[in-house]
Formats: sequence, C-alpha cells, structure tokens
Amino acid sequence: LLDTVAPVGTVSINSGAAATVSRSVALTLTGSDAGAGLDQMRFSVDNGTTWSAWQAYATSASVTLVDADGTSTVKYELRDKAGLSSVYSDTILLDRAAPTGTVAISGGAAYTSVTAVTLGLSVTDALSGLSDMRFSVNGTTWSAWQAYSAAASYTLASGDGTKTLYAQVRDLVGNVLAINDTILLDTAAPTGGIIINNGDATTTSRD
Repeated sequence: LLDTVAPVGTVSINSGAAATVSRSVALTLTGSDAGAGLDQMRFSVDNGTTWSAWQAYATSASVTLVDADGTSTVKYELRDKAGLSSVYSDTILLDRAAPTGTVAISGGAAYTSVTAVTLGLSVTDALSGLSDMRFSVNGTTWSAWQAYSAAASYTLASGDGTKTLYAQVRDLVGNVLAINDTILLDTAAPTGGIIINNGDATTTSRD
C-alpha cells in the first residue's frame, strides 16, 4: 500500500474553553487517515521542545500545562501506520491569580450619617478578566453574585458605630479577591447648650 498523505485531525482543550484555573486539562481529539490507517499520537506543552511518549491513538487524553500563568499551547502529533505524521494545536489561558484592587465606602470618607452608601471598586485582572462581585456586612452572609461594576449602592446595617463592608470580586475562572473598607455611621446630632454671661438675666453691655 502506497501512502503519501499524512493523517488529519483536531485537538480541543477543555472542550474549547478560553481559560482554566488548573494546569491539568482534558483534550478532545479527532483523527482520520485514508491510507494506511491511524497508529499513534503524542503531545507537547512547551511549543514542541519536548514530547510525551508515543501512545495508541484515542479520542481523548489529559496533559499538564507548563507551570506559568498566561497563554499555553498544546501540540498534538498524529501518526499513521506508514510513519507519516501531522501536528495540530490549541491554546488556553492558564489563570491561577486572583484579581487585585480595593473597595471604598462613600469615596473613602471616614464618617457617614446615612445607611445608604455608594461603593467604589477599583479592581483589575491581568489574565482572564473580571466576572462578578458580591457584598457582606459580616463576612459570612453574602448578597447574590452580580456583574462586576466600578460602582454600586449598598445599605449599611443600622445602629451607630464603625461598619465594615466586605466585598469579593471573582474573575472568569473563579479566582476570588477579598477586600473590605470601614466607615463610622453617626446618625445622632450633637448635644449641648449655651449660657450667656454665666446665666445672668440682664446686661448693660452689648458685648
């Protein structure tokens, strides 16, 4: 049998996902060969510098990405029984780092006289991008996740005193940033009095 045509195939990492938080990924593979037939396959995660051992062709496999956040490429080499081979690849973003940033209540004010406050978030994520956020007044019971925004409205717990607002911001692969800010809630007006001339009933001077 004369076979001069290399096999053809495809590789998909984690079913085509754009990003992952784990170095361990699953590969979905296809392959076909009109001549001698499919034989073996192997993989490289370092741009073809090193390869795994040849193994029998299968429609799935798992590999471990290189230990570095960022875009990672997996190469898939498919060989037929005549020794002809072809290489295919797919990429995925490895993101194990949480977002970074801060949250400020009422623009970073030290005091507020009302429970309805504004929140300012300054958060960035260099890899997969920001996804959503949620808030808590005690760090235990949380609001529902909502799409990330640089501004939000929130109602502090009633009762004068120092209030802590907890926030969590999540990126697209699930890494979570935990941040907080405090503000003093003071809804009571000051008390006091005034005495003129030590309480005298009358005076002869305007001063």
